[in-house]
Amino acid sequence: MHSLGFEAIGTRWELSTPRPIAPEILARIHAVIDEYDRTFSRFRPDSAVTALAAGAGEIEVPPYAGELFELYHRLGDLTGGAVNPLIGRSLEALGYDARYTLRPVGEPVAAPAFADFVELDGRVLRSEPGVLIDVGAAGKGQLVDLVAGVLASADSDADDAPLAGGAVVDAGGDMRVVGSLVQPLRVGLEDPADTGRVIGVVELNGGAGRSDGEWPALAGSAPNRRRWAGGMHHILDAATGLPIGDRAAMAAGSFGGTVATLPAASGLTRPNVSTRSSARPASVDAGSPRVAGSPMVNARPPLATWAMASSAMIADGATTALFFADPALVAAELGCAAMSFDADRRAIWSANFTVEDLS
Repeated sequence: MHSLGFEAIGTRWELSTPRPIAPEILARIHAVIDEYDRTFSRFRPDSAVTALAAGAGEIEVPPYAGELFELYHRLGDLTGGAVNPLIGRSLEALGYDARYTLRPVGEPVAAPAFADFVELDGRVLRSEPGVLIDVGAAGKGQLVDLVAGVLASADSDADDAPLAGGAVVDAGGDMRVVGSLVQPLRVGLEDPADTGRVIGVVELNGGAGRSDGEWPALAGSAPNRRRWAGGMHHILDAATGLPIGDRAAMAAGSFGGTVATLPAASGLTRPNVSTRSSARPASVDAGSPRVAGSPMVNARPPLATWAMASSAMIADGATTALFFADPALVAAELGCAAMSFDADRRAIWSANFTVEDLS
């Protein structure tokens, strides 16, 4: 496999392909990324969402915006409004702003109702003045899909099938397989309490998801990935504008989810994990069974979440929803496979989430 790495939208990208990517294809990839950033980045003064927040009233967006916002409506319904792209002002107030001050500068507020304040009419996006959109819950995943689409279209246009044997797009852990790999990609799930360890392994390939049991996309999320002063982090409950949980709760809490707990296991032998993870295996303790529930109301959040889906966008959105809703419910509503990991070192997963070395 040929590997090409670069930085974009604040994260590290790695494109793994059977052959080097042709310069014209790489130029198309960077053009897609730049268009996305110019549309949705709240960190750019020249972006469309920044102009909208400044009072532009309406902006033109790419055609794929409709799919993204439709997912946000589904995520909002699934989580009782906890996932909402109108959290931009609260993230700014908490210090996650365009200047990366990483110091709270104001009071976070509940996000306004998405359907009441934002309207998408074809490619025209309208909003009330002052609304700041942040698509962090699912946007990176969608961009991974768009880049994967460029590779797939380049392959279909070529006479010699340059992607024969499959390819992988990885943007900071949001992954999408393009085509069919000769061997499934094995990916370690990082232990949120010790980033040098893995708690299990999943496999990705270019399957059709639910219909054949192979998932082409994976995403993961954890508050420890982006923290700053005062225990702040980037995963907010839109209903309050505050980060989910707190340090005490995240250190000592357990959350109620679907019945599926880890048996006692220690000294797990490290599987043949993709070179994307150099972690050593973790020790995972058993937990007592808990009653299956729907959305997890007043429950402490997990330490980390993962989802596999037919698209990286859905997987990305699902990982955020899992901080507020039961894995089985998320899997059923979004057509994905879902797992969360709590502070008591218990894994809770949907029945269709296949993970190795956790049983």
